[in-house]
Amino acid sequence: MRQRVRAMHRLTPEEVDSILAMVATNAIIREPTEASLQVPDPDDQHVWDLLVSLPEAILVTGDATLVRGAPRHASGVLPRTFVESL
Repeated sequence: MRQRVRAMHRLTPEEVDSILAMVATNAIIREPTEASLQVPDPDDQHVWDLLVSLPEAILVTGDATLVRGAPRHASGVLPRTFVESL
């Protein structure tokens, strides 16, 4: 519901709710199996732990720092790059 994100994608609160419901309905919840590398931002540790646990996973994020600093075995891509690859 971040105003900036909603405005960027021209989404109404109802559309955001619909998208989140779809994601929640189809999501597969994963928990990391072990701690991994230390990351520059401790708030991102859980993301790195998941990438280490699931090497086939692709991290799709608008956070360019995460994309540039993804662990060597992992794929980190910006949303636009991911959509263009489909």
